[in-house]
Amino acid sequence: MMKQATDYMNAVRLLSGRGEVPTSERGKRRESQIIKVATEQFLKLGYGDTSLDTISKLAGGSKTTLYRFFPSKADLFQSVVSSIVANRQDIDLDPTADIFSSLSEFGCRRLEVVFAKQHWSLLKLIHAEKDRFPRIAEAYYQLGPVYSRTLLTEYLSELHESERLRIKNPEQSANFFTSMLMHEWYLKYLYTNDRFPSKDEMRQHSDFVATNFLDIHKFG
Repeated sequence: MMKQATDYMNAVRLLSGRGEVPTSERGKRRESQIIKVATEQFLKLGYGDTSLDTISKLAGGSKTTLYRFFPSKADLFQSVVSSIVANRQDIDLDPTADIFSSLSEFGCRRLEVVFAKQHWSLLKLIHAEKDRFPRIAEAYYQLGPVYSRTLLTEYLSELHESERLRIKNPEQSANFFTSMLMHEWYLKYLYTNDRFPSKDEMRQHSDFVATNFLDIHKFG
């Protein structure tokens, strides 16, 4: 778990393009407001059509403050991405707890994150800007898919060692679980304009994936 945590923090640092870091409460509130407005603008207009002047006007305060915190639009964009991907709650995969409940909850949480409107807009924006910002795309990949698969791989490895499941290759099994959970829906919503799944649909799908996964990997 230590290596996973270190890799995660390294990716967060890579995303956090910054100038001066505010220390006062007033400065922190100004920074938070700037990032909030910038997030709305980037996700609505894309990188190219977003203006720092507009962000400054909508956020209030002076342009001097904005440029002191974020010297360039690229720096602000990196901080917006960092604020979205770092602000999430992953469940604790306890290898001593009920396996079905743990896997189903883990899957449902991942679906809720990926198919949240803001996160999906961010995904499309990162994809559109990956040639301009390859480091951001790579850091997002580490913070999102790689981080989640690492948590699941370590959990499955512990289940195998305690002989609660039969898993010869935890990494491959984690990829298999993730593919069953995400692949069809990801492609569907990437290429169509269908509505996103409801929370009930996410729960049902996650239960289905967890059930089938356990049928394959249980002893006996």
